[in-house]
Amino acid sequence: MATKNSATLKNRVYNAAQGNVSREAGVANFNADAAGTVIRVLELPEGATIDGLKAYHGAMGALTGLEFGIEFPGGEGADDPDFFGTVADSSTAGKLAYDAAPYELPARAYLTVTVTGAAGTGDVTVVPEYRFTGLL
Repeated sequence: MATKNSATLKNRVYNAAQGNVSREAGVANFNADAAGTVIRVLELPEGATIDGLKAYHGAMGALTGLEFGIEFPGGEGADDPDFFGTVADSSTAGKLAYDAAPYELPARAYLTVTVTGAAGTGDVTVVPEYRFTGLL
């Protein structure tokens, strides 16, 4: 299936040497996209530590689901399309919260949203909480 870049992919992602906690919102806009379509929502730098993630979605259509994952475009890490979790039924509006152990990115990475099950239409907002201290 197709992989698309969202309009928010290259939004400025702020960070500081002191390791401040940051949040950034990215939006994936699906427009009758086939099941399996991946949208890269935000790009985070190598050395960022993801402490949590929240995602909000509208009604995406009958029989649809969503996966929230991570992609390493340079191949330095293992891509995982459902690293942050899945929503099995996104036919009605809902949200997802990831609050597992902090994860330090070994390389530059994209946060991704994949529509599953059937073609999906609607917006998905992804809000990661992360710290940047560089590679330690």
